[in-house]
Amino acid sequence: MDSWQELHEHFLALATEEDRLVRQTAPPQWMCALYEYNDALPYGRWTIARFISESLCERFEMRATQAGIALGLPTGAKPMDYWLHRLLEYLRDNNSQYIRGSQRLIDHLCEASANYCARLSVEALEAEHAGTAPIQLPKAPSTIAEYVQIQQRQREARLVAEAKVEARKKFAAEQELERLRAASTPPVGSPITVVQESVASQLNRLRDECGISIEELAYQVGLHARSVQRHLASETAVRSTHLSAYNRVFSKLLKRNIVIRKMP
Repeated sequence: MDSWQELHEHFLALATEEDRLVRQTAPPQWMCALYEYNDALPYGRWTIARFISESLCERFEMRATQAGIALGLPTGAKPMDYWLHRLLEYLRDNNSQYIRGSQRLIDHLCEASANYCARLSVEALEAEHAGTAPIQLPKAPSTIAEYVQIQQRQREARLVAEAKVEARKKFAAEQELERLRAASTPPVGSPITVVQESVASQLNRLRDECGISIEELAYQVGLHARSVQRHLASETAVRSTHLSAYNRVFSKLLKRNIVIRKMP
């Protein structure tokens, strides 16, 4: 019996026990794993939820930790997080019903893990038949002191990995800041072009910011809607009296002093 088959049987036993307990509750809810990913968490941050008993949850975490180590744990990764990350990839590849994408969770966690172990067991048997060695589970810690040492090494590796990620982010941010500064500073001796905004452009921008219709603007300014349309389309020049009315209305609506300037 290979190691993945043993893990399959352990997860299946947990799933059977859970199913018996869950069906005694209403509504039935099976253990699930919630996840989130970001640049600093390439294997995700996982939270076990909806477990029917603490004992069942602890035993699942023990088996998931062993399975994560068996997969060949990357530097800095937590064993259980890595197992659930790989489980999620397997379920996605197979369009599994256990994935609740909108809720970002894996449902029926024990049963899903048992199925994935069955697949890994098949792959191990195929590899053995092809003459390549299957993945073997590492020896579990025999003492509390040994377990603490393993946890300490993994924690140190994780801190180093997180520090490298932060350093890369800081370097990228500094590079981007330098690029923006260089782009915003004109070369010495080059002429500075000032782009002036037309009255019509200013009126359209302010009307969009207020979110009012042409008819409402015309009513508040005291003009016919067709006159306002001509102003907005630059079809006619805006008189000084009308400009003052526009300033008054937009200042009131936007609650700040608005001064529409004419192009020289």
